[in-house]
Amino acid sequence: SRKSTESYAVIVLDAFGTGGRIPSHLATVEFFRLCRLKLGDDGLLVMNINSALRGPHSGILHAIHSTMRNVFPHVVTYAVGQGFPAEQSINYVLFASAEPIMDRRHHIEARFPNEVRASKAAIDWMLETAVPSDEIGPGPVLSDDWSPIDLMSF
Repeated sequence: SRKSTESYAVIVLDAFGTGGRIPSHLATVEFFRLCRLKLGDDGLLVMNINSALRGPHSGILHAIHSTMRNVFPHVVTYAVGQGFPAEQSINYVLFASAEPIMDRRHHIEARFPNEVRASKAAIDWMLETAVPSDEIGPGPVLSDDWSPIDLMSF
């Protein structure tokens, strides 16, 4: 609820509509601002998407990354899978925070001890799949007034 004063350590966004599309209202700068307001000072927004890193199917990743960076100073993107061509759509998980995002398991566990339920091997594997921000091309900032994410292919 927008009126609630409760804050959260983690907000996980894994929502898809018809045909696997991200609902446009969940991918805008206004929505991410609301998430940031609901997160604690060192809270973390986690979003799962399907996109390519480069090529004609990369628009979703570029737009979501740019939109998140408009709201959160720290965004880290992880590829869920290795060895795929950059032009192939795969799952990416984006982490966004007002505070720096730690890149080592023990820092993550210390920061969110009650939220980390994955195995050591699963987290170590994910940390190895971070995509350097400079490899993610620039994208449009999506807003409530302009969010063509449902027209982007993945």
